Amino acid sequence: MIDQVMIRRGLSTDQGRRGLLTVSFAPFRCNTLELPWRDNRPNMSCFPAGTYELRWARPSHAIGGFRELYLIDGVPGRSGCFLHSGTVAGDRALGYLSDSYGCPLLGLTVGTYGGQLALFNSRAAVRQFNELLRGRPAQLIVEE
Repeated sequence: MIDQVMIRRGLSTDQGRRGLLTVSFAPFRCNTLELPWRDNRPNMSCFPAGTYELRWARPSHAIGGFRELYLIDGVPGRSGCFLHSGTVAGDRALGYLSDSYGCPLLGLTVGTYGGQLALFNSRAAVRQFNELLRGRPAQLIVEE
């Protein structure tokens, strides 16, 4: 049976969309932060809820110091969506900062950075998640 990873999303705001990531076979959980919903527009929006495949892959460049990360495969109208580290994911068109162009960011704690919703201990969250899955493929379920 393939491992399942779930992201349960919260309310979408201009400062981003918080969520909680859990793994089916372990007590691991971490926070997620994504761009707000903007009709699935590439580089401006989180992607639609649904079921996707996660596979270990090498991004075109290191993200947060990671040479390999989990790619979210099969996102409609998108490519290169990875689970990676970052601090903020606000709507750039409204003047907010963002470390995401549509990918979910992982973090161990949530707070504010410059008055904006933010994640912290992000690299540690990604490292722990990657070590837990150890490069195995998994299924990602994203729920609103």
